[in-house]
Amino acid sequence: GLFIALDPHTGAIRSMMGGRDFRHSKFNRATQARRQAGSSFKPFVYTSALASGIPASHVLVDAPVVLPQVSGEEWKPANFTEDFLGPITIREGLRRSINMIAIKLGLEVGLETVAQTAQRLGIRTEIERYPSTAIGAAEVIPIQMAEAYSTFATLGTRVRPQPILQVLNPEGEGLWAPQP
Repeated sequence: GLFIALDPHTGAIRSMMGGRDFRHSKFNRATQARRQAGSSFKPFVYTSALASGIPASHVLVDAPVVLPQVSGEEWKPANFTEDFLGPITIREGLRRSINMIAIKLGLEVGLETVAQTAQRLGIRTEIERYPSTAIGAAEVIPIQMAEAYSTFATLGTRVRPQPILQVLNPEGEGLWAPQP
């Protein structure tokens, strides 16, 4: 497991846990692991749509999607509840985290645009341009996700995570501090 508590205004890392015991494993899951983002990636799809001029009141139909794959098979994603609500606004799609709405919106706004939005907000790992990316199939590094989400918390100001608050000399005088 992992945990990151980040001050979105300064980037100060208040707490970070990247594993159980550093003596047993030096691998820090918070800064080194690639994890599927899952539904936490959907806000990048909606941000892309809003930035492209698509209003939150835009209506899409929550209905099954069948997409052909390169292998010749068909991809038939489902909603978590496996229910379909019919026409709903993208605002409601985000609120309910509806997979079909995120996929359709991602295709409408363009998966390239979605990937570029995620990268602009702080995701530096490669984002594949597949329909499944819209519902979080992309692997991201957790600290990069925390950085990207800090941009939402500050209404657009992105900060880089800072693990060091300051460096002191033996007398306790400040030698260096990061500038957010």
